[in-house]
Amino acid sequence: MFRIISLGIFVFPISLVMGATVVINQTYKESALESPVAVIVQSNTLAVALNRFSKEKKPSPQIWLIDKKGKKKKEIGVDLGEPFVLKAMHSGKGSGWYLLGEVGPPKFENTLIHLTADGKVSERIAVRRTIDKNANSMISYKGGALLYGTHLKPDKSRDGWMVRVDYDGTIHWDRSFDLGKDETILSVIVKGEKVIFLSDSGKYNQYGQGESDLYVVEIDSSGNVERKIKISEGRANTKGAPLLIETQKGYLISYTKTQLPDIKKAQSMKGFAFDAWLASVSQAFKLNWTKKVGSTDGPGTSLLATNSDGNVYLSGAKKNGAWVAEVAVDGSLKWEAVGLVHGRYSVEGLVAEDSKVYVVGQLLKLPDVDDLKNGRSEVEQEVTLHMVKGD
Repeated sequence: MFRIISLGIFVFPISLVMGATVVINQTYKESALESPVAVIVQSNTLAVALNRFSKEKKPSPQIWLIDKKGKKKKEIGVDLGEPFVLKAMHSGKGSGWYLLGEVGPPKFENTLIHLTADGKVSERIAVRRTIDKNANSMISYKGGALLYGTHLKPDKSRDGWMVRVDYDGTIHWDRSFDLGKDETILSVIVKGEKVIFLSDSGKYNQYGQGESDLYVVEIDSSGNVERKIKISEGRANTKGAPLLIETQKGYLISYTKTQLPDIKKAQSMKGFAFDAWLASVSQAFKLNWTKKVGSTDGPGTSLLATNSDGNVYLSGAKKNGAWVAEVAVDGSLKWEAVGLVHGRYSVEGLVAEDSKVYVVGQLLKLPDVDDLKNGRSEVEQEVTLHMVKGD
């Protein structure tokens, strides 16, 4: 089925499979460069975390509150009195938020703060210097949080890294995980006392190619490894923010693969396609299957989310713009929507509620030849919000 969806001044061709409706297709153009980090649903509001950069490239994090019709209602600034680059966000006490970021220079610290609904920093915890241990994200755990990312070792190799910390700053344990070669912990879920995480192992060139393995690992409440499984995927591009989710039958992992295994061919092209893939792992940590999802010319990034009904969503950037899809837990495609925006697009956050999926992304508009001839070299940057609802 092919539809033309008209929203305001925007008219986009949307290709939909098995029925879905694009309810919101919104862009927010600001005077400063903004880079979204995450989106969460809070009651009747979407909270979007962003880094705003001045012309001097100084970061100034913000929280945008947007209603479920796409209208921005409020902007809340984050002021620590020093540079702070935001990396992750979770719901906090009251209507506030826990924010993970990096302070520096000159200190460079993983910093966890609690921001109240009126923009006040009520708690601040410096967890670890990021010169060797760098937290990329976090998840709530047993009254505190798990921060996770990469441990850079003296020989310049990397281990996956995780630390359990209470919101008063107490560190319960600090673990590095040497699973293969050059690991980064990418996604974490909590299952009672257990923690399941996804890590990649491998190096990539600028074209997203390299030898890559994926690991799904179960640890106990003290950070000790109990089970793990290795998934060898060759051209897997885990730089595209793969996520791990739990289903009734086990776990699903999203990742992307380049369509060009030959590096010389990749170097000769201005751009090339990625395909979205899913891997299914059983509760017993056995690999069930891996399969490609959706049409060709796939996304350069992919994200997963679920709602209370167990629906699974993917979103990413195709050659012709933004892409959103719903798949069954067996990996079969239910519907996909393409062409939501056009340009150099990246998806940065995704959250599902009931049969609706909200996607926050970033759209870059680079100066063309005529712009450069006329002395205009500025990069235009817009934040995008899509909401797609299954029919």
